[in-house]
Amino acid sequence: MGEEEKNAPEEEVNDPSDFLEASKNIPREKVTWPDMTGRWPCRHNLACPEPSACNLCTGNCEPRVAFEAPTGDQGMSAFIWPQIFDVYPGELQVNDVFFVDGVGLYMDVFEKAREWKNGRWQYTDTSLELATLIIGKRDVPFDLTARPDAYRLAVIAQEWMNGPLRIHNRMFDLDDRFLKPLVVRPGPRGAVACTGTDPSATGAPGEMPFESGPHAAAFVDVHKPFRFTRIYYPSQCGGLRRPPAEGRYPLLAILHGNGTCPFNYDYLGRFLATWGYIVIAPKQTETGELTTILRLAMNNIGDLFAPLRDHQQKSSMVLFAHSRGADRAMEAIEIDGFGRSVAGMVFLAPYRPLQAVALPTLLIGASEDHQSLPEYVRTLFKQQKSKSHFVFIQGGNHSQFTDIHHWESQAGLDGTPAINRNYQFTIIQAYSLAFTQRVLKQVEQFPELLDGSQRPDNVVYSYK
Repeated sequence: MGEEEKNAPEEEVNDPSDFLEASKNIPREKVTWPDMTGRWPCRHNLACPEPSACNLCTGNCEPRVAFEAPTGDQGMSAFIWPQIFDVYPGELQVNDVFFVDGVGLYMDVFEKAREWKNGRWQYTDTSLELATLIIGKRDVPFDLTARPDAYRLAVIAQEWMNGPLRIHNRMFDLDDRFLKPLVVRPGPRGAVACTGTDPSATGAPGEMPFESGPHAAAFVDVHKPFRFTRIYYPSQCGGLRRPPAEGRYPLLAILHGNGTCPFNYDYLGRFLATWGYIVIAPKQTETGELTTILRLAMNNIGDLFAPLRDHQQKSSMVLFAHSRGADRAMEAIEIDGFGRSVAGMVFLAPYRPLQAVALPTLLIGASEDHQSLPEYVRTLFKQQKSKSHFVFIQGGNHSQFTDIHHWESQAGLDGTPAINRNYQFTIIQAYSLAFTQRVLKQVEQFPELLDGSQRPDNVVYSYK
């Protein structure tokens, strides 16, 4: 048996418990990652108490709502009583996107179909909207907001949006205020100079595989072509449109699942940017549209954001795909030879069983996932001929592959997780980094993860 196949399962595995049992025969050291809370700027999610999360662009632990809201009268109170946790970024320019995080931000009876057209989100059906975002003294029009989740509003900044924010529940006449005023300036959308409050690049890679790398993380939102695209990139300091770090960097792409959007993968895009990657996360539902923007980015990312024009390394990309995004990734690599531009693929909880691909793959599933069933990921792993890595997160679920999205377990849309979101993030980040460095033939800081000699708690791992 070759070196690459020595950790492959010896026999067919029928369920996760069997896989866990088979994995015990693989020699490796079990690693318990330390609790490293209380540092600023945070360099990883374990630095933040649950349910807050580390924003690598600011170095701050941002408040988040817990996975499952309370039930009964207490649950209804938590749902309808609006609270604003945070607004980020608080200073921006026209057409930048800012987030309002909290709870009770809206109550939506029907799911909306939305599409980015003519500089705005266009909606095609109706629903009962009970909450209104107010900036200064003006209501924010609905077509300037995108709602990735019940706990987050994403708003396209306009010149008039200056002043304090308030969220108001019209039906119950309840509201909450965020007193720090929003600042929106007109002007060109190029790079913005670092400020004294931005976390600077450390110049040193993290000692643990889930810690940030030597660069800071910056991002920019692009509204062309087709739909919205978020770009994360290595920078001199963290924040919106901050100056890129010196050097040239490979291109990666994150493809979101249905019911989510690019914002839901900030935790992964920011992290990979600190390790020296330019990461694009396009809003997409059509494969042809997706491959067009991926080709455009591969040709020259500077066509999307001019300050990155001289910072792209010409090499194959790695595709990351979550849930139904995996379907679009599989279709994309078959279109006009696009697959020849892809060095490897990372499948995060694919929504259905997929066929094997002739590329190196990293497959990550979770035991409490009620959408991507464990056998979907396991079956794909068994079909792969070689250069495939399988990570099974005991206690993880589908929602916790995203930054803030929740598929409610009470409605049967997901399982209740036995580990917290931040810990699931660290597992995804660590294996994603190790895999990307290997398939792009870079210096590997953490080869022991892929070689199987070490694994974190709650992880079943195999490769071939």
